[in-house]
Amino acid sequence: MKICYLISKDYYELTLTSIEFIQKFYKGSNSIEFFIFHFGDMDAIENSNLTFVKIERKIQQFFLNRPFVFDYFNEKILFLDSDTVCHTNIEKLYNTDLDDCTLGVVECNRLRTHAGAFKVYPPTTQLKSLVVHDEWPFFNAGVMLVDCKKWNENKYTQKFLNIFEYYKSSRYSFSDEVAFNLLLGRDQCKFLDVRWNYNNHAEMKDRRPFIVHYYGDVKNV
Repeated sequence: MKICYLISKDYYELTLTSIEFIQKFYKGSNSIEFFIFHFGDMDAIENSNLTFVKIERKIQQFFLNRPFVFDYFNEKILFLDSDTVCHTNIEKLYNTDLDDCTLGVVECNRLRTHAGAFKVYPPTTQLKSLVVHDEWPFFNAGVMLVDCKKWNENKYTQKFLNIFEYYKSSRYSFSDEVAFNLLLGRDQCKFLDVRWNYNNHAEMKDRRPFIVHYYGDVKNV
């Protein structure tokens, strides 16, 4: 099982906390590998349980480099944000059948649909031609189960970059979620139980979350 993070040095301690919770609840018999992708500012850090991978920054905006992490593998990986806390055996998520989709994802609590998302991210003139599925769910990219083999076979990194060109000068040029959602949408995404990326979803109040993700304006999580 391969679990990946993309961080700067400032996020290292937070990432270690995330990893600590995963290890606490992980009960699988197979080994678990943690990969820390960074931009060259962590060479001095040594930890035998982690693999540090330096990547050349392709895009100035931080998270928009995530597709280059996917290029590194040719198998299934679990990609997590550092501000996630695991409350169950992570193998349950990793072993999810993606049903021939490229990504396993969870609907974004704050934005919900493409229509809701593009009220927050007003489409640029070029991007308007791609925003055609108002009713589709808009997913949060903080927890993603990724079939990197399918990603690479379909050359999605270049397609991702092509979409980013449509909004790289916008006020939301930091957001890779826009490109991910427009690229893969509903056709190449399997939407997972909301408990795998819990962010105070109202319908979750009577159920235990599997992964809590502290993004956006979170209250009572």
